[in-house]
Amino acid sequence: MNTQEAIARIDRQIELLNVQRAVLVALAAKLQELNEEIHISICGDHIDFDNPTRAQAVKLMTHLAVGKWHKEEGPSQDTINYIHDGAGSGVKLRLYAAEPPPSCRIVEVEEIIPAQPEQIVKRRKLVCQEDENQTV
Repeated sequence: MNTQEAIARIDRQIELLNVQRAVLVALAAKLQELNEEIHISICGDHIDFDNPTRAQAVKLMTHLAVGKWHKEEGPSQDTINYIHDGAGSGVKLRLYAAEPPPSCRIVEVEEIIPAQPEQIVKRRKLVCQEDENQTV
């Protein structure tokens, strides 16, 4: 890499950091408006809102980020994580170990590993019924 390429790369990184800073400043302002007592941590490239109740999860998702949140199984048997990819800002949000919506449950399933058909593995899977009235 020559000097000009290195400078261009540094400039792109500075632009990204400026975008992230602006997103974080806006996020802090929204959190002050919400006035919710919730534990916040930073884990890798995620800002985590830890163990929110269902009501807090709905409030956080509604007020903090526009766009799609997706669900994944959480760290324990009865929780899920909601993740927002940051819509290109590089700031990802995660509601970690949240209560799932009433239309979702976590079930244990047995799966066969294709490379080893004789081996069966138990995994947890999030199953949600689509409800047009469900907000999140």
